[in-house]
Amino acid sequence: MSKAKKETKAASEQEKLIDLEKTDRKFMEMMNKNFGEGTIFNLQENPLVSVSPISTYIPSMDYISGAGGYPLGRMIEVFGEESSGKTTLALYAIRSMQERISNPDDELYGKKILFMDAEHALDPIHVDAIGVDTSPGGGLMIVQPDSAENGYDIIRASIESGMVAMVVLDSIASMVPESILNSKAEDNHMAVQARLNGKMLSIIKNSCYEHNTILYVINQTRSTMAMHGNPMTTPGGKTLKFYASQRIYVRRKPITKGTDVLGQEITVKFEKNKVGTP
Repeated sequence: MSKAKKETKAASEQEKLIDLEKTDRKFMEMMNKNFGEGTIFNLQENPLVSVSPISTYIPSMDYISGAGGYPLGRMIEVFGEESSGKTTLALYAIRSMQERISNPDDELYGKKILFMDAEHALDPIHVDAIGVDTSPGGGLMIVQPDSAENGYDIIRASIESGMVAMVVLDSIASMVPESILNSKAEDNHMAVQARLNGKMLSIIKNSCYEHNTILYVINQTRSTMAMHGNPMTTPGGKTLKFYASQRIYVRRKPITKGTDVLGQEITVKFEKNKVGTP
């Protein structure tokens, strides 16, 4: 093939490339005009798709997360057995977020942290021991909801206000719907909590993304009667499993010396991770 023909062919291929870009642009302009600006975008032009994390306050955990910590604008589920360290991890996350919201140069400066104590079991001594700022101006707000509906309404309103950087729900298993609270012991309420979680979490996940807010959900574990496979499961339905960008399983192992228990070792495993390698 002659040099002239090669140049002609290269020019023709370049024109096709330009035509493809034009058709992409034309299609996006048409859709955005009909359905609102920003309806359709590509990954190179929209900065909102990039993951912006906050530190877990534990360097090794930041590393294994693959993203440097917990991603803003997403749902995080931390689950495990009783006293395995779930609330402790949440308090470290709050301490990390407090450093961000108190920094005038940070995009999160001035925002608040909402801790929803659905278990009514938050220990102020433990909170202080972790180093969380509980003073006025520290940004930490505590809520103890009367029911699951009341709790979800508060979570939704606080996120949609745009003034909250992080919501910690401790725990979703303790969010009891009003229909159960007002019922008798013999009444049957099959999957009421799961249906409520499915309805509200699907709404809240969009608000989290829109306002760049982390919803940090603590969950418990249950044992099933399964004869095969893993008998461990989490209550509240499957909605949270689907919407959570990170699902973190927490286990504990006592540190002993002879018969004395000196403390405990916490092991975390990222069962699901949409912002890094599981």
